[in-house]
Order: sequence, then structure tokens, then C-alpha cells
Amino acid sequence: MYLIIPYFPNSLYVIYYTRMVLPIETTQDFLYLALAVAILAVAFFLCWALYFLVMTLKDARVVTHDIRRRVESLWEVIELLREKLQIGGAVFKLAAHGIKELAEYVRVFTEENGTPKKKRAKKKEDKKAEE
Repeated sequence: MYLIIPYFPNSLYVIYYTRMVLPIETTQDFLYLALAVAILAVAFFLCWALYFLVMTLKDARVVTHDIRRRVESLWEVIELLREKLQIGGAVFKLAAHGIKELAEYVRVFTEENGTPKKKRAKKKEDKKAEE
């Protein structure tokens, strides 16, 4: 066969080429050919399996990254709540201590002077009587 390839616009070069034929003369040649085809098939399927393994690992990495991000944000919320509860607990403790002291003060005051509500009630009655 001949192949004509234009190299320049005014001239043509003719290149002669032959068809490549695999020389299979013995059964050993056929064995080598079959082994080569089998090795190529195994190499192709190994590459295909490796590709899907890498894609699976990539997806797993994305999923674990997303889960890690969500767990970190959940942990931040838990830490914020813990801090708020600690601060709230301290404020509640102070308020309870203050209420306790106020109740003690009112108890001591009422024991020494009597109940202040009755005095106020008498004062109101006195003001009504004066009017």
C-alpha cells in the first residue's frame, strides 16, 4: 500500500508502508499472545478498580470532613451552653445568697420591732382618722 502525504503545496511525497502481521508460527507464540492479552486485561481492571477505590476514598474524606465540621460546631454550642450555665449558676448562687441574707434581715427586723405591715396599717388608719 502507498500513502500520499502532501508536504508542500506543489509537491507530493509518497511513503510506502506495510501492514504489521503478528508472526504466530508455534503454539508457544500463541501462548505468549494470550498471556499478553490477559495481562493487559488484568492491568485494565486493576486500574479501573484502583480508580473506583480512590473515588470512594475521596467521597469518604468529604463525608468525614463534613461530619468533623458538624461535630466541631456542636461542640462549640455545648461549650457555649456550659459557660452560660456556669455564669448563670454563679449569678443564681449570688442571688440566692442575697435573698437568704434579705430574708434573715427581715426576720431579725420583724422579731425586734414587730411586723412592719401592722405598723404601716396603723399609720394608714391614723391618717384616715386625722382627715
